[in-house]
Amino acid sequence: MTVRSAPGAGMPSRRSVVRTIGGFAAVAGIGFSGAVSASAPDGLGKLARGVNLSHWFAQSFEGYGAGHLKTFVTSDDLRLLSEAGFTHVRLGVEPDALFQSGDGEPQFVEPVLEALGRALDMIARAGLAVVVDMHPVGASKNPLQTPAGAATFVARWSKLAGAVAAHPIGAVLEILNEPEPLAGPAWWTLQARALEAIRSAGAKGPVIANGGGWSGIDDLVAHTPYHDGAVVYTVHCYAPLLFTHQGATWTWDVARSIAGLGWPLDRGQAEAASAATSDPRARGFLHDQIADGSFTASALEVQYDRLSHWAQSHGDVPIYVGEFGVYAKTAPVAARIAWVRASRRAYEQRGWGWALWDDSDSFGFRSPGAGRGAIDAAMLDALGVGAS
Repeated sequence: MTVRSAPGAGMPSRRSVVRTIGGFAAVAGIGFSGAVSASAPDGLGKLARGVNLSHWFAQSFEGYGAGHLKTFVTSDDLRLLSEAGFTHVRLGVEPDALFQSGDGEPQFVEPVLEALGRALDMIARAGLAVVVDMHPVGASKNPLQTPAGAATFVARWSKLAGAVAAHPIGAVLEILNEPEPLAGPAWWTLQARALEAIRSAGAKGPVIANGGGWSGIDDLVAHTPYHDGAVVYTVHCYAPLLFTHQGATWTWDVARSIAGLGWPLDRGQAEAASAATSDPRARGFLHDQIADGSFTASALEVQYDRLSHWAQSHGDVPIYVGEFGVYAKTAPVAARIAWVRASRRAYEQRGWGWALWDDSDSFGFRSPGAGRGAIDAAMLDALGVGAS
């Protein structure tokens, strides 16, 4: 079943979305200084090359007190990103930190809202655009499956969109990070309600929407875009998961026992490469995926071509890869860099903007042990941006 939002008065046209994103600095009155190179995706302008600012306003290990929000990311950190050649950042926001708990009309936690405003100012001064992404974690998305939880989600977006629309800097708004467990009609209906609330609150600029589940390609291409020409559609790209998340403890349990697995791997390497795990169950999954060709660059291209065809068949709707990357704990450096390079090139060849996950050393963006003061040179090269 395909769900579409109803056309509304004042809806931006699809043609206007690329002008709006590409001219983000002009409409916000900021005067961004970072230029987009000739190889950057056409139309997406400032959303061409980005990185996720994780663990700041979402997924924090330290809570959301004033000290953390003020110091976790600094103006020097942002200037380093801009000078390296990035054009934007994706900033996740934990709604349960931004909004007070309780029934009735949502109310902001004012110190967090004020800190968010200062963060937007600081990002803009560094010459970067920003995607503000509603980013609840794990089980906190379960209430969205209930009528009351869905209503709260929509009401919170109305409140946040109004605040961001009134802010002199502005931002591109992303409705929800990885809607899992919501997918299919349940998610597309709720997303349409949130989009309507955002527009009704006065936010007329680009809004990022996605398919359900883990923001993968399958749910997106199974649906029809909304009747809103200023919507950008996002996907998160981590295939093959047993490579990109080898050694990770928070995802599919098969991945956590894998270490030292390379990429790309052709079908004939299935037997030898499956020795990257000593777990018999994991070895079976790994062997089968390598043997069926899932660990090749061409397997990635097939998926991206599906998405590209979907976008073209619906009037060239803009595509934005909001997350991609390889967990660095046990992945061989050369394989990790090869995957990032191949992925980034594939996105740019199709005219898609992207944001790497994330800005820490967990996915290899920072040099190990260097803190936030240095970006890994090999990663910068793989991403096609300048030296740190």
